Amino acid sequence: SVLSAFFSWCKSNGYIDKNPCESIGRIKCQKKEIDVLTKEQIEKLRNAFETFTDRTEQARAKALVEILISTGMRVSEAVNVRISDIDFNTNVYGLVPVKVVAGKGNKDRTVFLTTKAVSAITEYMKVRNSDSEFLFVRTTNGNGQITVRTAQNIVSTLGKAIGVDSCHPHMLRHSVATEMADMGIPVNLVQKMLGHSSLETTMIYAK
Repeated sequence: SVLSAFFSWCKSNGYIDKNPCESIGRIKCQKKEIDVLTKEQIEKLRNAFETFTDRTEQARAKALVEILISTGMRVSEAVNVRISDIDFNTNVYGLVPVKVVAGKGNKDRTVFLTTKAVSAITEYMKVRNSDSEFLFVRTTNGNGQITVRTAQNIVSTLGKAIGVDSCHPHMLRHSVATEMADMGIPVNLVQKMLGHSSLETTMIYAK
């Protein structure tokens, strides 16, 4: 398509008489299907934390889901968020910045928490009962940082509670990216928020 556009420009400007690519059919590539949650499912997921019976686990589940939905973080990045990474004292048009330290590609970036996410995190911090520097901690076995597997299990449990059997954190990331693209947010900004090193990776969300 790049060559065709170039030759089309040459023809329109009188440099050539015919576009040699006009008779060449375009190669059709099947677009990769992306698993996403609907807005209704996301709202149900937000309110499914009572699936857990323990109050601390409820608060942790709600905070985890809200931070994933708010930022589109990778699950590995979410479990590595430190309390000090969240700038509670800064407000950017109603959003609170959180630093994603050395995500995939070993690049730091800043993403933003919505009011709902900040509220959920604040409530979780009231009951987490841990002096760990990491935001998300275990409720047993020393209250240290949770693992990626634990975070995946939390999202999976919530998903099953709302009838989505294969729910996983990356599905939330896909959902956030798809919604941003649908809203018309420039793809380069979506790329920066998601922390993609290649724009081509982000383009899968473009219509």
